[in-house]
Amino acid sequence: MWRPNGAMFRNDWTIKPNGKIGEELVRREWWNSEIAQTNAAGIVSLWAFHGIHKIKAEAGDSIRLRQIEAKQDREIVLALGMGG
Repeated sequence: MWRPNGAMFRNDWTIKPNGKIGEELVRREWWNSEIAQTNAAGIVSLWAFHGIHKIKAEAGDSIRLRQIEAKQDREIVLALGMGG
């Protein structure tokens, strides 16, 4: 950080008060590690914050990875094709 007062960590890497607030927002308010199950058609509905998300779907030995971008905070519907 080019502005020492704006940095979230001190030179010794201890976290500053603004860093703690930032970490709280990310970990408790903005982080989403939701686990959901698709319906029989392989469709699932999830809440997504604005940004890029990585989706991992597993069924038996099959794994599908998808990356999606939410243009705003909203519920998204994904067709993963892995029913059950």
